[in-house]
Amino acid sequence: MTGKPDRINVLSAGTLAGATSLVLANNVVGIAAGSQLAVGLEIFMVAEDPPSTTPGTTVAVIPGFAGSTPADHDAGDLIYVNPQFTDFRIAQQLNHCLTSLDSHGLFRIQQLLIPYTPERAGYDFDAPNFIDVWRVNYNTPGPDHTWPLLNQRDYYVDLNAEVTEFPSGKQFVLRQGGYPGFDIKVSYKASYAELVDLDDDVEVVSGLHRSAHEIPPLGAAMRILTGAEVKRTFLTLQPEPRRQDEVPPGSMRQSMIPITQAYYSAIDREIMYLHRLYPMQF
Repeated sequence: MTGKPDRINVLSAGTLAGATSLVLANNVVGIAAGSQLAVGLEIFMVAEDPPSTTPGTTVAVIPGFAGSTPADHDAGDLIYVNPQFTDFRIAQQLNHCLTSLDSHGLFRIQQLLIPYTPERAGYDFDAPNFIDVWRVNYNTPGPDHTWPLLNQRDYYVDLNAEVTEFPSGKQFVLRQGGYPGFDIKVSYKASYAELVDLDDDVEVVSGLHRSAHEIPPLGAAMRILTGAEVKRTFLTLQPEPRRQDEVPPGSMRQSMIPITQAYYSAIDREIMYLHRLYPMQF
């Protein structure tokens, strides 16, 4: 976003979750009471001015600041000093984008196997992040292994099932089809899961296809930059008198237009891709 790199330092010693001090390996530059230090997905608030600026200085901090989760950190981990955008904040917005993509018509396909029992029609349907059923197959005896498809009128999902009988709160009702002792395979559309760690494999953890991996960063950028225009309107945050002439109000909104266009264009492409992969069932 800018040509100004964040100032960094390095942890000299590992810390446990909830630690109230950090030992820094390099000269303590730019760190004072009120500074924010970002290590991985945790933000620390500096509690008091460091006693020294030399390597090995111990800095008193408040862990788990700004809603971040206290965690263990290793010696050698990078410390970002007052970063413009912390990894924690970016990760929050990436996950907000991921979990809202279903409202734009995007989805992943998950599967649930249900052992068929002839004497019952309703089954507990423990399908996380469920949106809608895509298709239902049933296994058959014999060597053919064809897994025939069921017609949509042969089943339905009740999303308000009695929890005493259906613990997930959902039930899958089968009107016909299936063989005793063989599975019913329900393939359903699901929303995307949140990422947890910085080194998560996006496709494996969230279910987002590789063709759509540009969407969450664009969505996160939109969410983060939206607040910048609001911030500059505060009367208490006007340190630069030249700002009005050189960067007039509305400039941030204008700069976001290409990002917004790229975001929605990528969503439209992914919708078309998903419809080719998973055509409508009848």
